[in-house]
Amino acid sequence: MFATYEPRSRDVPCIHKPPAKESNAEGDLVRRLQAGNHAGFSDFVERYQSKVCRVAYGILGNRDDADDIVQQVFMQVYFSIKGSEDRSALYSWLHRIVVSKCYEFLRKKRLTVSCETSWEHSYGTARMQMPLDPVPDS
Repeated sequence: MFATYEPRSRDVPCIHKPPAKESNAEGDLVRRLQAGNHAGFSDFVERYQSKVCRVAYGILGNRDDADDIVQQVFMQVYFSIKGSEDRSALYSWLHRIVVSKCYEFLRKKRLTVSCETSWEHSYGTARMQMPLDPVPDS
């Protein structure tokens, strides 16, 4: 039912290119991360930190929030990559984590703001203040 591409002769180049050297380096990096190699994790953070930060900042629009998300993403990767299968597309997996963390953050922020707004609407912004020293009985 679906057509597949097959070259007509050996002279026609294949559409699918062999894996680039970059993906081999990425596979080595994944194996180092799964082995718990701290130098490998440091290389991983150095390699992907700016990309992860750009994605997070693009979604959140706030540098401090983006930095918090970046830290959470790298922590999640550190603890979850050991038990996972071989990650051939490491950046794709990392990108999904970043986007998910950003949207989770925005959902929580929206929920917090709506709860605060609801409270202010229902009860006002004035708060009762307690005296610092108890008033002595006269």
